[in-house]
Amino acid sequence: MQYSTEFRGREQEIVDLFAATFTASDGMAEGELTGGLVRKLMCGTPRKDIHLFTTWDNGLLVAGAVLGNVPVDVELFGMKGGVALPEP
Repeated sequence: MQYSTEFRGREQEIVDLFAATFTASDGMAEGELTGGLVRKLMCGTPRKDIHLFTTWDNGLLVAGAVLGNVPVDVELFGMKGGVALPEP
């Protein structure tokens, strides 16, 4: 197995993995939402603010994890900073 932190040029494979995984576990809507979130994070987050780890087995993407800083002024799916805060 090979491990990587580089994702440029492999974005579609990574999005497809997340979408397929969440579709299988939580349904089509969740898969589409998660795939879209991963795409938006990879394409819209400064490189210094995102860490993406992947595992490859004989050229096949088998696992991935995304960590990142999402500034509070960035809107993700209608929520600032990607989170919906409860009312006080």
